[in-house]
Amino acid sequence: MNAKIWTTPIRATNFRANELRSIRYETGSVSVHLLEEDTENTWKLSFTQIQAVRVTTWESAGALLQALPVAGGFFELEDSDLCRALGAGDRHYMKNSRHFLICCYDEIVEIVAHQVDVSLQLTE
Repeated sequence: MNAKIWTTPIRATNFRANELRSIRYETGSVSVHLLEEDTENTWKLSFTQIQAVRVTTWESAGALLQALPVAGGFFELEDSDLCRALGAGDRHYMKNSRHFLICCYDEIVEIVAHQVDVSLQLTE
């Protein structure tokens, strides 16, 4: 597995910088809502054409965290065990799949999907 920084407009100066507010699953898509620690902005990450969603508690994610290159909050994993288990290299639908990893204060969220859009959620 190779982990690289996934550049997003959301700030994350360390692994536990942002708070997971919610995850919403609908057929074929997942929305993740985060509270950005430094600014208290709320962000929505919308994943489409998903193949997998995994949420792991912070306490159980030690080996995964050790494999990450630097402290931060957003990574993309290449050649991951999860993608291989889902059929990467063998299944046509996995060709455009990407393995996203989001570090939150109490959880690590992993999503395998084709696409993601990140948007700032305005509050009134």
